[in-house]
Amino acid sequence: MDVDYFKQYNDRYGHAQGDKVLHAIAQAVETLAIAHERSPISPHITVSIGGFYGQASHVDCLDYFYKSADHALYAVKQSGRNHFQIHDHEQAMTQTLEK
Repeated sequence: MDVDYFKQYNDRYGHAQGDKVLHAIAQAVETLAIAHERSPISPHITVSIGGFYGQASHVDCLDYFYKSADHALYAVKQSGRNHFQIHDHEQAMTQTLEK
């Protein structure tokens, strides 16, 4: 999942607030309770979000950032879906989205 200009949001409001926003987006999707009869994990649409944050020193770092975010999303999907993981260089944060 991609939130437009999310890096700028994190830069302005901080990563803790950014994590809250991702959680709120996921809960909003859950609140809609859109039916998904073929989902093996929920009778409704769910979302999995993977993210990465850090300081890019030059444009070449962007590829590393994209790959790292993809890795976080893959990890979410492998661990059961319906949650998010935000990775940085030193730690990973995981939050389950279920109520």
